[in-house]
Amino acid sequence: MINIEIMRAFVRYRAILRETDELRAYLRKLDRKRNESFRYLVDKFDAFHQKETSRAPIGYKPPSPQNKP
Repeated sequence: MINIEIMRAFVRYRAILRETDELRAYLRKLDRKRNESFRYLVDKFDAFHQKETSRAPIGYKPPSPQNKP
């Protein structure tokens, strides 16, 4: 039942968008702004990830077979 209600809501949303040019223009502008913000964040995360230097692995290091008595 919930899936049917969700689909009906999307159908109503699309019908409203077809009827109202002003609302459609506003939503497109809002979508562009959101995409720009998201792109900015992704670029910052990518830049941060690239700056990361390689480090020695952290954790338990088993003794090598050469050092066993």
